[in-house]
Amino acid sequence: MRLTPLSSALRPIPSPFSFVFFQQLGNAANRVYAAATAFSHRSALCEWGCLSSWIDATADDVNIRLTRELAEVMRPFTTGSDYVNQIGLETDEGSERIKAAYGANYERLVAVNNKYDPTNLFRF
Repeated sequence: MRLTPLSSALRPIPSPFSFVFFQQLGNAANRVYAAATAFSHRSALCEWGCLSSWIDATADDVNIRLTRELAEVMRPFTTGSDYVNQIGLETDEGSERIKAAYGANYERLVAVNNKYDPTNLFRF
């Protein structure tokens, strides 16, 4: 597989309001047992994200396509799941991504939620 350099993947993004960020993890975060909290990405050294924003609605298709292409370029360098705060709640991103974000902690979190918030009032 030939990997596209990140700079090549970013070059065609047409909106000056879009950006990529990296946040360091590791160190203290890696010393906490993965099941101790809801955050399951204890082995990750960093988090990356892409925030794509644009003004012109006629540019929706090109911006969405390029953002998804960037995500595919980055996929080989990831753990394979997302940090839950980076998943849209009111989009078509789906519950499978949310479940994967919590990893092995998901079932325990569902049980706690069902006990303390059975009507799902605090879902957001």
